[in-house]
Amino acid sequence: MVGPRERLLNARPPSPDEVDGWLRLWTPELGKDDTCVVVEAPALRHRPDDVLPPAHSFAHRDRGREVTFTSAAAG
Repeated sequence: MVGPRERLLNARPPSPDEVDGWLRLWTPELGKDDTCVVVEAPALRHRPDDVLPPAHSFAHRDRGREVTFTSAAAG
């Protein structure tokens, strides 16, 4: 719940060509004590290119070694 002196900023992630401007706009807000920032992002099922990096990280953490994925798992 947001208190009377707090601001809740709800932002959507930018397109790849707008990242620099988006970060310039929102980064100063992160340092303000009375601001809560919420960023909405599409689910990973809608962003297949973003699945493998965390999958590799989790697998390496749990297995203690590099893990490869089949093309079916990656696709």
